[in-house]
Amino acid sequence: MSGAKADKSPSHEARGQGAYTKHLQIAFTETFMQSLLALSKAHQEGVHNAIEALRKGLPGVKLHDVGHFKGFHAAGKAVVVVCVQEGPQLVLFHTAPHDEGYNWGKRHKFTLVHDAMVLRTLKCETASDEQPGDFVAPIVPKPLKGLRTKDLGLFGVPERAAAYLLDVPDEECLFELTECFKPALGNALLDLWDEPDALDKVLRDFEDYNAVADKPVDLSTAIANPRNAHLVWSPPQSEQGLLAALQGDFEAWRVFLHPSQRRVVERNTKGAFKLSGGPGTGKTVVAVHRARHLAEHVFADDPRKILLVSFSNALAAELRSLLERLCADKPSLLARFEVQTLSGTAKSLLEKAGISRQLLSNVEDCWKAAMAAETLGLPESFYRSEREHVVIAQGAWNRTQYVQVRRTGRSLRLSDRKQRLAVMAVLEAFEAAMLELHGGDDAALAREATVLLRSGKLASPYAAVICDELQDAGAAQLRMLAALTADADEGKTRPNALFLCGDGHQRLYTSPVSLKQCGIDIVGRSASLKLNYRTTEGIRRHAMGLVEGLEADALEQETGDSLSSYRSLRGGPPPVEHKAASLDEEAEWIASLVSGAEAAPSLLLVLARTKDYLQQLKARLVALGQAPRLLEANESLTAADRLVLCTLHRSKGLEAPRVVIAGAQLIPARYPGKGDDSDRALWGRKETCLLYVGLTRARDWCAVSRVG
Repeated sequence: MSGAKADKSPSHEARGQGAYTKHLQIAFTETFMQSLLALSKAHQEGVHNAIEALRKGLPGVKLHDVGHFKGFHAAGKAVVVVCVQEGPQLVLFHTAPHDEGYNWGKRHKFTLVHDAMVLRTLKCETASDEQPGDFVAPIVPKPLKGLRTKDLGLFGVPERAAAYLLDVPDEECLFELTECFKPALGNALLDLWDEPDALDKVLRDFEDYNAVADKPVDLSTAIANPRNAHLVWSPPQSEQGLLAALQGDFEAWRVFLHPSQRRVVERNTKGAFKLSGGPGTGKTVVAVHRARHLAEHVFADDPRKILLVSFSNALAAELRSLLERLCADKPSLLARFEVQTLSGTAKSLLEKAGISRQLLSNVEDCWKAAMAAETLGLPESFYRSEREHVVIAQGAWNRTQYVQVRRTGRSLRLSDRKQRLAVMAVLEAFEAAMLELHGGDDAALAREATVLLRSGKLASPYAAVICDELQDAGAAQLRMLAALTADADEGKTRPNALFLCGDGHQRLYTSPVSLKQCGIDIVGRSASLKLNYRTTEGIRRHAMGLVEGLEADALEQETGDSLSSYRSLRGGPPPVEHKAASLDEEAEWIASLVSGAEAAPSLLLVLARTKDYLQQLKARLVALGQAPRLLEANESLTAADRLVLCTLHRSKGLEAPRVVIAGAQLIPARYPGKGDDSDRALWGRKETCLLYVGLTRARDWCAVSRVG
């Protein structure tokens, strides 16, 4: 267990004396990216020029000590870039105006704990260096909690020593201790901290590590290690690639995999698999990596495509973009994938069977026509709710099924067969009205496609299906996915054929339904991601306070709470609470965040409950000399955006450095219907989740603004 402790700090003599200035390999950390974007455009350009000069070995840019790091000046010494150099490898950690940059270098320390890269914030020594009073640091008490002394005994740790390790209070102490151990044990302890449930896998890696002779790990090797992918990124090393990265094109970093995620990607499953996790844990990234893994290693000889689906066009476009980036090294792989919305998939399946159906986004006239068959004196809202919560949720589409189905949770009782048949007459009239228009809503199209697949009239055209944002897939659509991936003989999901990603706390559209109820068995085949790479701890904790008291969603009841042990990797402040007397005053404050004293050069994403409110806000911002862009349904954020307005519903799948939730007095919106009590409760839950989704779009800073 013992081992000599060497000074592995990159400020050591061996780590940077200004040698190897030519052909440097540049890598960025997240802290550098954030600090660069916080500089003025002129200073950003100065940093670009200094990095390029250093990379080419031009005179005038030299490394010198900056606290515990090395650094170099840019923009005529107005800015300092804090870095670490070892041989030809240069890692950029921070950039800021001169004094602020030097203070950062004193307050932080970078260490290689064997092959794990660790950036620490040291205890502040002066009042001026302290974090703001509302700064919230990530809290990970007793990182090895949950393990047992006999678990550590498998790695050769004596019982008494294991007891001390299990009682280590935080990850800072754990990092300090691992520096004292041999590399195999140090790595194992860090792996167990990352994912304590992977004991067998960590033990195998430990034994493999011990089988080879110990050798020092250099900085380049550590950067290439997937363990460190959440901290550091090496962009394309061409002049154009580095310039694009320095100008904010960091999207390629979004396709990295943490080791705990990679284990999910490469898992061999006997049936359907479900991945849970809070916002920012990388579920979508895992989904696209899973698609590539299946195409290359599991279904390489299957001529059918891998289908990736989500519930909206915007999210499907995001999946497509991530796939293109992931397969940049092998573009031919893209032909193996098909990316669709759930409704688009149903429509496509019907077309393959020679059936032409249109997706009807407006069915108001169909409901009016259906109400001509109403005989019980019940309102239209009752029939809409009955169709969603009973017929669709339980698959009771015909009279026989509907008469026999249990209507648990419905406040209006239907006491006899005659009443149920009268209800079904209205629902059948609604389906007939949609068919007259040669179309259907998303549930009707999915149900028709499912019937074709189950009857054998249509064979599944896909080797496997991956569904992102699972929580907003309706019951009919989940049954369609089950039918698409079912074995033709046994009816069970084929091995590795169905991979589902979702978070029940982000359900905004559909009614809760269990996977088992839709014919999808995930017993023993699920996992939950715990590390939030996007949102700071202060924002995460505030958002969690909104949903912690909610009853568990049906998706979470099957696999356990996805937010248990959910935590952020970065500290930061909670959301700012802002109050304005009027919409004009709120607009003036938002404008100040873009071009006033509180301005920052990074994107400001402004979210609101309704599009009408955003349009009023946009008019006022334009009058103040701003140029806001109102994000439409199928549009995406761009690197050139400075001020974007977007509805909270449309914000799903987005993220931005700064987020303002404007007009928060409109949340929760008033319940619009006259439906069942359960409808009202579901509405309230969705409104809470809507605010939760909005808050967690923010990476670094967030504000909630109320008017009146």
